[in-house]
Amino acid sequence: MEKLRRVIYFGLAFGASFALVGALIGGGMYLWVSRTQPWNTSAISALYDRVHTEGDNNTLVFSYTVVNNTDRDWRVSANDQISIFAQLAKQDALSASGVSEWLTIEKPLFVPSKKRVQFDVHLKYSYPEKLKANASREERKEFNQKVERWVHTNLSNLTGFTLFDERNKYEIHLPGGWRKTTK
Repeated sequence: MEKLRRVIYFGLAFGASFALVGALIGGGMYLWVSRTQPWNTSAISALYDRVHTEGDNNTLVFSYTVVNNTDRDWRVSANDQISIFAQLAKQDALSASGVSEWLTIEKPLFVPSKKRVQFDVHLKYSYPEKLKANASREERKEFNQKVERWVHTNLSNLTGFTLFDERNKYEIHLPGGWRKTTK
């Protein structure tokens, strides 16, 4: 009976040790693979729509249409870590900070598989002129074109934005379409 008890304890200890070592190896492999996995640059794409202003401070808003090219829905909750960077031409680099008070996106965000959704990037940089109240459609269009020319001239180093969704390993390029419309 004593010998049977020892065999059972030995078997349990061996099984528990084997499971622990397996879990450590599996966890280490998961961390290694997730860190070395390249950013997916084609899962979500974006098309530039327009730049306009909002709020009392007349800050800039860059509107895009984001396209989910994957077979699964893309969700970004209010708590998800999404880093946004400004693309800078002169430095050929991204802005220094991916999480900033001056550059934000709208969250939560839901983009169904194979669908398109409107999406805004908010830049806390004030435009010097306000759109008049009750502006007609044509006046709004002219105002937005004026804002685009101003951004092109006064923020000439800005060529677009890049989002990084760390959970899904998505890199999303938001092009600076205002540069094309003002030429």
